[in-house]
Amino acid sequence: MALNVNMNASQYIIVKLTPDMKNYTAWVVDPVAGGHLQFANGVPVEPVEAVNNRTTSASTMGTNIQNALPTLST
Repeated sequence: MALNVNMNASQYIIVKLTPDMKNYTAWVVDPVAGGHLQFANGVPVEPVEAVNNRTTSASTMGTNIQNALPTLST
């Protein structure tokens, strides 16, 4: 899943730094729904749609993550 979803309690966000250490990529994983692939070491594989969330700015990545998080109620 890309970050343009409203997350629920079973989902989590993965943030990955590219091997050249110049870009951040993030995506939402829902272990309950399944459908995500994992490397042998258990790290989920970056889905193709996550490329749309790739950025060189930590500030932009933070904003993208903040926008994907659900609004918490008190």
